[in-house]
Amino acid sequence: MSQTTIDALLMLKKIKNDISSESLFRSTLDFHFMNIIESKYLFTTYYYNLINPKYKISVVPGIKEGISGSTIQGYNIGIYKYSKKLNLNAAVEALKFITTKEIQKECKPYMNVSEYNSYSNYFRKNIFDFLFENKDINEVLEKIEDYTKIYYISINSDDTNIGLISIIIIFGISTIMIISLIFLFIERYKSYYNFLSTDFWIITILGLLLYNISCLTEMDEITNFCFNNKLCLFIWNKNYLGIDE
Repeated sequence: MSQTTIDALLMLKKIKNDISSESLFRSTLDFHFMNIIESKYLFTTYYYNLINPKYKISVVPGIKEGISGSTIQGYNIGIYKYSKKLNLNAAVEALKFITTKEIQKECKPYMNVSEYNSYSNYFRKNIFDFLFENKDINEVLEKIEDYTKIYYISINSDDTNIGLISIIIIFGISTIMIISLIFLFIERYKSYYNFLSTDFWIITILGLLLYNISCLTEMDEITNFCFNNKLCLFIWNKNYLGIDE
């Protein structure tokens, strides 16, 4: 995690301890809404909504002047038609950029709501552990970062020998399994394998062999093969057969 992230969380905790409270940090949106209506806040963050004209709405300040700390939430993207022409042109260019194929491929797609909710709950739990349970900030951020990463075993011996040793073991076991089929055709050993037919033994060994070498899928970095493969793209686009296009 970046130093900016660490500084932001430390500042958030400082605000909680010095000028706010844990109860306010844990309060619901309804609680905030009523306090805004009753003008009980000096300043607060809330959804963009002019629900009390006594307050002046501004963007959330960022670490640098002119850069906002605000975030975008939701599934829809739009451009405010009453913006200045300069802002409109900039918004159009930004929209073109984030909707390009290259940028979309870099984004991690959330296939369903439950997956997003799982990540969101995990993220908030760890942040709350830092804010309210005094967990170490580096430990918390490491857990969050680990959740979003895809780990693999490198086959490059310059990085580690684990990958090379694993491949040797996998192929060694696979070779022994293949060679063991020879005993099915040696007369003096056939009696030991009578409880299954020869073809069933072969199918069983081949199945175990495939299961064994499936470990190789964990080796080395994952590629974007499917983005450039017509068959993968066809399957991806047709995975909901019951939905009309």
